[in-house]
Amino acid sequence: VASRYIGLWIGGILIILGLFPVIGAVLQNIPKPVLGGATLVMFGTVAAAGVKILASEKINRRSLLIIAVSLGLGLGVSFVPELFT
Repeated sequence: VASRYIGLWIGGILIILGLFPVIGAVLQNIPKPVLGGATLVMFGTVAAAGVKILASEKINRRSLLIIAVSLGLGLGVSFVPELFT
């Protein structure tokens, strides 16, 4: 969604939902494997969209450097979490 207004509406809805503890209790009753599966699908979709964007662009030296630095920092923090301690 490219509209900022949708983000503002969703933020408002989340704030209103945060005022009702019953909704939080319902969400906490969702089993962990279900949340894990939904998270896996969500991040997989984001990764696939990113690969699609990268495949549609012409890769020059600048783009390659940006891709390399972002992947290196993202994966580096995951593989070496004590980096920032």
